[in-house]
Amino acid sequence: MTFTLISKPRWQLCRAPGIWAAASGSVRGKLQRIMDIAKRAVKLGAPERPSHIPKDWEARLADNGKGWVWQKPGSAFNQNTFRDALPDKNYPNGYVRFYNDQGQPIKLDGKPGGNAETHIPKNPDGTYPKPKGW
Repeated sequence: MTFTLISKPRWQLCRAPGIWAAASGSVRGKLQRIMDIAKRAVKLGAPERPSHIPKDWEARLADNGKGWVWQKPGSAFNQNTFRDALPDKNYPNGYVRFYNDQGQPIKLDGKPGGNAETHIPKNPDGTYPKPKGW
C-alpha cells in the first residue's frame, strides 16, 4: 500500500488507494503517524508467533509502532492480548505484557497489577517468564 501526501496552503491531502481525505492541524499529524507506523511495519517484517499464543490469535503492529500485539479474535481494546515490545532505554532486551479477558495487564502470578509489575523484561536471549495460566 502506498500513501502520497500533497502539500497545499493550510491543507494537506492524503491519498490512499481509493481514499481521499482533506486534513489540517491534528488530523494531519495523525495521518502522518499512521503512515510512519505502516512504514515501520513493512521494515520490521512479520513477527514469528510465540509458541504460547493460540494459532487463531491475530498479530498486528502495536499502536505506537514499537512492538507487536497478538489478540484473540473478537476481543475489544486490550482484552485477551499479548504484547511483545521492542528494546528501548528502559528495557534493553524489550519486554512483554499479558492482558486478561477483562483487558487488565497481569503480573507473573496471573493477577492484575500496575505498570511496574506487568512490564515483564525479556532476557538477552529473547525468552521471558509467562504469567500463571499462560
